[in-house]
Parts: sequence; structure tokens; C-alpha cells
Amino acid sequence: MAGQMISKIPIRGSVVELMQHNRPLQAWVLESEASSLRLYTITQREIKIAPTHILPWTGPAYNPSASKEEMRGKLELHRVRREEIAASLDTLALWELTQGAAREDALWYAGLLWSEPDIDHIAALGQAMLAQKLYFKFSPPFFEALSAAQVEQKKEKQQQEARLNELVQGGTEFFRKIYAARRGPEGAGKDAVQPPAAAEELRDMLLRHIADPYAYEQDNTWGTIAKNISGKNAGEDQFLPLELALAWGILPEHHNYMLDRLDYAANENWETEYAGICADFFAQTERSIRSLPVFSGQGPFFSIDPASTRDWDDAISISSSPEGYALSVAVACPSLDWPFESSLDKAVSRRASSLYFPEGDLFMLPRTCCSLFRLEAQQERPALVTTIFLDRDMNIKGIEPLLVKVKVQVNLSLEESEAMLQGLNKEGLDAYAGLPQLLQTAYALALALQRKRLDNGAVITERAEAGLLLRQGNDGVLRVDISPGPDYTRSHTLVGEAMILCNAALAQWGKSAGLPLIYRVQGGFPREYSGVWRGAHEIQQVLKALSPARLSLDPKAHAGVGMALYSSFTSPLRRYLDLLNQGQLLHYLRQGTPRLDQAGFKALLPTISARLKAVGQAQRARPRYWKLLYLQQYELEHKGSPIYWEGMIIDEHNGFVSVSLLRPDLQLSGPRSLFSERAQPGSPVCVRVGKINPLRGEIHILEALDA
Repeated sequence: MAGQMISKIPIRGSVVELMQHNRPLQAWVLESEASSLRLYTITQREIKIAPTHILPWTGPAYNPSASKEEMRGKLELHRVRREEIAASLDTLALWELTQGAAREDALWYAGLLWSEPDIDHIAALGQAMLAQKLYFKFSPPFFEALSAAQVEQKKEKQQQEARLNELVQGGTEFFRKIYAARRGPEGAGKDAVQPPAAAEELRDMLLRHIADPYAYEQDNTWGTIAKNISGKNAGEDQFLPLELALAWGILPEHHNYMLDRLDYAANENWETEYAGICADFFAQTERSIRSLPVFSGQGPFFSIDPASTRDWDDAISISSSPEGYALSVAVACPSLDWPFESSLDKAVSRRASSLYFPEGDLFMLPRTCCSLFRLEAQQERPALVTTIFLDRDMNIKGIEPLLVKVKVQVNLSLEESEAMLQGLNKEGLDAYAGLPQLLQTAYALALALQRKRLDNGAVITERAEAGLLLRQGNDGVLRVDISPGPDYTRSHTLVGEAMILCNAALAQWGKSAGLPLIYRVQGGFPREYSGVWRGAHEIQQVLKALSPARLSLDPKAHAGVGMALYSSFTSPLRRYLDLLNQGQLLHYLRQGTPRLDQAGFKALLPTISARLKAVGQAQRARPRYWKLLYLQQYELEHKGSPIYWEGMIIDEHNGFVSVSLLRPDLQLSGPRSLFSERAQPGSPVCVRVGKINPLRGEIHILEALDA
């Protein structure tokens, strides 16, 4: 009898059920056709649906001519009875009995519970099983009792969906509030916003997307939150995670996000992981140093660096004779017993270079490692001393690299060196007896070396760097001051030419010895670009004409430097490339063989090139941030009156004009339509700027006037 109650096409007067708002709804069949049913529902509505939309149990059947009052009475009677039966059922016990094996209709399952189930039993059981979606899968007309493993999987999925829903809803609401507060007057109301329960997960999400704006997320949680906040997909606004992190306060104001993207630790905590390796390296190096001979050549050695420098990695000694010069360059030797291919080495290679920012310096090597190698005055230190013998025409007559111990006489600051070179009497300089004349000799040599390079087609650019100073105001706000940088041209020329010569000489010596090295190479360019360029527009035009220098294993010329060969050796405390090349050369001096063959260097080259490029971008981008902040602060402090900044047009391309501001030495672009017809590269100009966003690197030229 019960089997006859479940039919494919309900007849007129039958009681049927359909799902509405995720609940069974009882209805009376008014008209029945193969493709359509007209129903009268318990909620007193008439509807038309396809037979496939009703649940697969039908009955009982009553007088098709019953009144609507009679219909409602019958429907209510079956609703109550079915709900009472469903409430008494233990569907979990039924699932345990049938799990993983049964895929049957409701009648079959009802037969397990009752000997003679009627339609209300069948419908009630169907309703109860529909409510247990975690345990039964409904594929009309069948119910499948899922296996325990399937149930556990669904539970985990439900929990994950609930967590994600909570994360998206809570995160969106919280982020909207702090985002609005940050953009309001002085961040008003931010502290009153309470983080949601999932705060830790939201925090990790922001930090992950700051470090990698395109971080893959299978559930696209961040993408959904980002779109709800800004109307943009996550990948369309790389700075939103950073803005939210700053608004929340989990990162400090002026946080350098580029370090996160580089995975470059901004503090010295990264070193602690390698304390054991550093200690072993330190001990081995101390033993090696004791066996090194003391340099017996000319002296004294002196270094010239910014006053803040403590990692003195090079020093110079010079002597002259009627035949020419002997220039000795001492370079610190961290590669002496460096643990190449260790976990420390891999970490240092990823740092690739020290970084120097207005807010502080970040060092490539662990501080403990540097203390043994920095060429500190009056301290005996290991060094690679390369003596280069030159005739009066600046031709190299001999190259002699030695691994020795040296003692530098004095670490001069740029200011002290410049004063000596200008013949100024400055307090304290008399302590360096004999050095002024030595500096003059070195400077004369540097000028001669520079002329030689220019004869070989070198390109030299000289621009005075703006001095950036950060200071904390009484209101706790960090402010930027900009002043013209001091002119240390003589000192920079002296040191720069000595280092260029040393790098070129060691590249030449290494090639002659058959040592695989990493060279810096640059293709040729028209001769008219050779020279010393100082104007911003001249420098821009020259740089556009030059092909970029690159790293290569092939010993080829570096046209921009004006050298037949050029490799990098002289900053091993600050650049991994120099550490690597120096390690190759020292291994040869000590053991007569190179540390790496050509294939070994070839495997390293792509990674080194990529890291140096990325770190270099971070080094260049950070001063721009502070300069934009300076402009923004200045504009706000002088709000109400238009401010025009002096600059020079340096380029024009694709409908845009590029301008270099004299202060704060910043390049920006604007549409050609803002400028006069007379404006061209080299023309002075005054511009009014606006829409400055240091974080996003944005600034707009609002107006341009001929100066």
C-alpha cells in the first residue's frame, strides 16, 4: 500500500510537498498534467510548477472537488502529524545503520523503521533526512547515506565556509571603519574601532598581501574583502593591504613595504638564526688571520667615507716617482673563510646588498661578522691589497694582489678629506700629519685616471644629492627637511677613480690567471655621449642613449666606465657580488685553484642579477617616498596660497613632459598640454603640484609656467 502512495505524476486531490525557503511546504493538487501541476498551498496560494519540483512522495489522495476550507484542513492535519513523527525520529541512528551502503528512496528507508509505514511516515522521514544534509545526500528520488569519511569531509568544509564567512563579514566591516577613519580628519575615531574575533587571521592576511600583492588564495577571501571595501579586485590595488595595516596600527607609519616584498629583514633579529655558523666562521677566520703576513709595501693607508660609516671596507695608499705611480688599494676580506653554500650564505645572498636610507642603514652581513674585517684605524685587519703600477700616461704596468694584514692610519670623513683637498685649515686636521700632501697626490692621480677613461669613451654623471633629514616634531609627527647636499666632488672623484681602477685591474689579473669571474659589461654607444654631464636634462638624454649594464661571465668591455674589463671587488662588506668575486680570487691566492668553475658561476648568475636589480629598486624608491612626503607636508603647512616649485624640463615623450624639481631633486611628469609651446628639454619651468600620495608614489602637475 505504501509503495502505491509514491507516484511520478500526482493525481487531482493528492497531497504533495515542495521545498520553499529550505522547508517542506504542503500543497493540494488542483490540476495535474504531464508537464505542469496547479497547486493550492497550505499558505492559501495557487501556484503552477513542473512535477519535477515536488518532493518524491505523494498522498494521500482526497476528493478532487473538496472546498478550499476542506483542503486547508487536510493539509494542516498532515503537516502536524508529519512534524510530530519527524521530531521523534533518530536519523543519526538510521545513518549509522546505512552509512556508505544505501542509495534508496524514502520508502525503502521507512521500511527499516516501520513494518507498515504510511505516507505520513514516509514524508516525515524524508523531511528529517532532508534536514540532515551533513549525513544524507538527496538526489531525487534517492537518498544516499554518506560514509563516515564523507561526513567528516563535509564537516570540515562547513567549518571552513563558516570561518570564511565570518572572516569576510567581520573583516569587511572592520576594515571599512578603520579605512574611513584613516582618511578622515587626523584618523579620528580609529581607536574606537574594535577588531573582530578573527583579528589574528586578518592581520596575517594583510601582511601576506603586503609582501606579495598577488599571493594565491584558493578561497579568494582577500579578493572578496578588497572588492567590498574599495570596489576593486585585490590585484587592482596593491597598496590597499598596506593602507589597512597602517590604519590598524599593526605597522608603523612610513613602513617600508618594499622590504617586505624583498623578504629583506629590517632589523638584526635575522642574524640570531645563524649565530652558530657565525661563531664557527669567526673562530676559523681568527686562526687564518694569525698566519697572514703583514703588508710590507708603501704606506700609510687612509680611508674616505661618510662620517656615519662604520663598515670601512676599503683604504688607499699611494706613492709617486718620475716613472709613474704605485697605487695600493686595501679591501676588507670577509670572504677569507666565508661559509659559502651554507644557510648563512644563502641568507646573505638574498639580502644581496646593504641598504642606506634616511631613516637608517640595513646591513648585508651580520654585525658580528663585520667587526673582524672592517678596516678600522689603528687596528690590524686582514685585507686583499692590490698594488697597481702605472706609468705617467696611466697605462697599467703591473698588478700585484696580496692577502695580508694591514693597519690603516686614519678613517677620514668626506668633510675632513674635502677640507684637506681644498687646503683648508680645519680644527683637528693637524693630527693627520703628512696626509694632506698624500691626498693631493691621490687626487692628481684620480684626475689623470678620469681623463684616461674619458679618452676611452667613458660617461660620467655628476649630480649633487639633496640632503634628507628626518626629525620628530613636538607633536610626535615625523617631518622631512631637505637641504642642498655638501659638495664633496674632489673626495668622491679620488675614491671613485681608485676603486674603478682596482676593479678593472683585478678583472684583468683574474682573466690572465684563468679565473672565472662575474663581470659588469656594457655595449658601446655613439662617441658624442662620452664626457662629464652635470645638467639634469643632459644626464637624462645620455642615460636614455645607453644600453643598461649587465652581469656576465664573458670578459667584455664596460663602455660606460671606459674599461676593457670590469668586475666588482671593492665592497665585499656591502655587496654580495663583491664577496663572491673576492672569494674566487682569495681561493686562488691561497690554494692555486678557483673556488668555482664557469658552470658554478653560471648557476648563480640569474639569481644574483635578479636580487641585485630588486634591491637596487628598493634603494632608489625610498628617497622618493621621503621627498614626496616633504612636498606633501610643505603644501599642507602653506595651504591657502599657490606654491610653485622650480624645475627643469628633462624629457618629452608620448604626450608627456618630464620635469626635474631643483628642490627636492625629484622627477615627475605631466601632460604636454600643461606646458607652453616653447617648453623643451633644458627649459627652466615652475610647476604647481597636487594630489600627492607618498605611499603610492603619486604626484600630479596641476600647472606649469615658463620660468
